[in-house]
Amino acid sequence: MEELGANCCSLCHRVSSPFRFGPNVSAVALPSQNEIIPDGTKAVVTGWGATSEGGSVSDTLQKVILPIVPNIRCNLTYNGEITDRMLCAGFIDGRRDACQGDSGGPLVANNKLHGIVSWGNGCGLPKFPGVYSRVATLRNWISSNSGV
Repeated sequence: MEELGANCCSLCHRVSSPFRFGPNVSAVALPSQNEIIPDGTKAVVTGWGATSEGGSVSDTLQKVILPIVPNIRCNLTYNGEITDRMLCAGFIDGRRDACQGDSGGPLVANNKLHGIVSWGNGCGLPKFPGVYSRVATLRNWISSNSGV
């Protein structure tokens, strides 16, 4: 995979026309570098991905509220694959989760973008929470490459 570097990212945050903020569109803050999100905090994931494993993507934006799972517990399930740059969210009994097609989408808690949908074992499987990129560990990189 090729590293994008500063030149790409300085262009990536621009859109062709400004967003119109309203009841369905709003800005979200970024956490500070290494800001901790407490285990158990309720976070909202949104996306147009599949509503079940192997299903087709949705034409309606979906949302699910999930608790943040301790990395220690998540690492037991994922055999040590969870790093400090990752965080997990989900229920021990499964049922609700991000799914195929949601990758890159937001995990928001307390009006801050704490995670980005990344990977997991299936969708909503018991004992397998979803895995997200931990934005707080990348905050300085985001700032230096985007100016945000």
